Amino acid sequence: MSASFVPALITAERLLALAGEHPILAGPGRRLPMLTVDCGLCGQPIGRLTDKTGVPYRFSAGQLLQDTLRHLVVAHDMPLSGAAAEIAGEIPEGIGGESDGE
Repeated sequence: MSASFVPALITAERLLALAGEHPILAGPGRRLPMLTVDCGLCGQPIGRLTDKTGVPYRFSAGQLLQDTLRHLVVAHDMPLSGAAAEIAGEIPEGIGGESDGE
């Protein structure tokens, strides 16, 4: 999976705020028995849970959030700097969780 979480680059709270509610799907990869994590919006792969023989990778929830955030930045053009709108609930359409209309 990805490199270890580096608190000097982004805080755990910021990582969770930006990527924590993004829909992800876990399921079979293109080659069974590999399991992957895919974006719930576009279906692109975000990461792998197992190798191509089905042996699980060791990873943390933080690494999964990092991979999700990386995907949001690269594939969905989510800004990292000055992105207070995401935390305030004003997430750009198609990015992050759905609003419950409060």
